[in-house]
Amino acid sequence: MKKNAINKQYISSVENLPYYLDLNMVSGLTGLSYETVKKYCQKGIIKACKIGREWRVSQDDFLRIGNADN
Repeated sequence: MKKNAINKQYISSVENLPYYLDLNMVSGLTGLSYETVKKYCQKGIIKACKIGREWRVSQDDFLRIGNADN
């Protein structure tokens, strides 16, 4: 998938999030650019793992983004 391709999936609730989110989905849900999300993952600001050549953010880690309790 191209990094700037539009993902046409609609998330109506937290329960509908996939267990692992790709950076396009994280970008769309947070309003951050793809490149910013990628840099945050590389720096460890967003907890993510690299599967092959692609970054993935777990659903649990995504839900922690922006929480002051981390």
